[in-house]
Amino acid sequence: MMSLADSAQPRDWQNPAMFGRNKAPAHATLTPYPEQALAAAGDRYHSPWVKLLNGEWKFRWAACPDGAPASLAAADVDDADWERIIVPASWQTQVRHDPPMYTNVQYPFPIDDYPRVPEGDNPTAIYRTAFSVPASWAGRRVFLTFEGVESAFHLWVNGVEVGYSQDSRLPAEFDITRHLQQGANSLALRVYRWSDGSYLEDQDHWRLSGIYRDVYLWTPPDTHIRDFRVRTPLDVAY
Repeated sequence: MMSLADSAQPRDWQNPAMFGRNKAPAHATLTPYPEQALAAAGDRYHSPWVKLLNGEWKFRWAACPDGAPASLAAADVDDADWERIIVPASWQTQVRHDPPMYTNVQYPFPIDDYPRVPEGDNPTAIYRTAFSVPASWAGRRVFLTFEGVESAFHLWVNGVEVGYSQDSRLPAEFDITRHLQQGANSLALRVYRWSDGSYLEDQDHWRLSGIYRDVYLWTPPDTHIRDFRVRTPLDVAY
């Protein structure tokens, strides 16, 4: 059976109506802590309810999406001879298959097929890693957060397609609870250098690609603050 990542028409990264699939709603950045002292210290990665997945991942680059098929995200893929890459970092700063690009008002790809981006010249990479869930998290919901991936990606956990995200500058979060298993779990992403969102992410900056911000698991208690907002209306003395 084909993955949604390969069978959707138009493909997700070519579809202006598709911003994400199965993503958790956006919310303020919040970290659960078991005690006040840890919360007061303000280091989210010292919370026992947060697990950072940064580090060395397996990496396979292709010149276009068809060169990095969804089958490479399967749980049993032999990735022993794949390149290694450090997450977080843009892949152009490490493996250097395609160069970093700087543009001002000019788009870094042909725009004769707007709002589509090139199919045959759209560098794409598969990222893979493995992780385990702490035993103390048993029975709790588990979320997976990517704080920054450029420009779009599909996500698989244990070979099952979980969802899709695009937006290079905002976090993407997924509830992966039902996809987890005891022991080792496989995690795979297919990251696209260009997507239809790249038309909006333009002008006067370096164009880089990949998982360039932190990746982590976190688990909240059943009853928790999911989001908050602060409203500051102006008074008559303003």
